[in-house]
Amino acid sequence: MSGEKLAHYLEDRLIELQLSKSEAARRSGISRQTWYRLESGEAFDTRLSTLVQLAEALETEPLVLLQVYLDE
Repeated sequence: MSGEKLAHYLEDRLIELQLSKSEAARRSGISRQTWYRLESGEAFDTRLSTLVQLAEALETEPLVLLQVYLDE
């Protein structure tokens, strides 16, 4: 699993969507603490439900995030 690749993906999507970290966390329903952990590359035990929530907030498909997370 690649927490680092997921972190880069999140950063890129925030820029593309012109979203702040706080707004993305709010939209996804996850805490800012969890968001910062994901964005720092420390996402080694992320739940599938969290990835689905992130995908919704970032206007992407859950499968895309899963592929990034699994480093495929």
